[in-house]
Amino acid sequence: MATNSHYNGYEISWRETGEQFVALVQKSGGGHPPAIVTATVAEGMVTLKSRTLAIIDADAVGAYRPNMSLPHAASPVRSFATFLSHKERELGELLCATSEIPERLSAGWAFYYQSRSYVETKELSKMLVGHGPVVITDEGEIIEGGSLFRDPETLLRR
Repeated sequence: MATNSHYNGYEISWRETGEQFVALVQKSGGGHPPAIVTATVAEGMVTLKSRTLAIIDADAVGAYRPNMSLPHAASPVRSFATFLSHKERELGELLCATSEIPERLSAGWAFYYQSRSYVETKELSKMLVGHGPVVITDEGEIIEGGSLFRDPETLLRR
């Protein structure tokens, strides 16, 4: 079942599809392609809706629109989700984006992540350390930051 809502000049439609919640965010009246925001069922509807509203409030909807200049209509968000999947397999631990919205850079977007167990429990022993932001360039390149390279703009110049 799809649900529709209006907020700050945007129409938000969301629905549950199997193990995911999917939200489409579009300016009321159309004109621009919709932004797509996804979350797992475990994150819950409240988290998805609040994240969607935060994106609109920060005027960062552009980060969530598919970038048609990238191969296979990839978007920075999809590239980041792919990065998280690979990183989870590498670390053997579930990861999730932090509540920070993506940050627009001069030539890309910065995303932030943490272990899911830390996000859910706030137990310091479960916190990932030594990692930095993940930068998705406007060309689709993924640049992983670390404790030595935490400034997203610096990562773009590496």
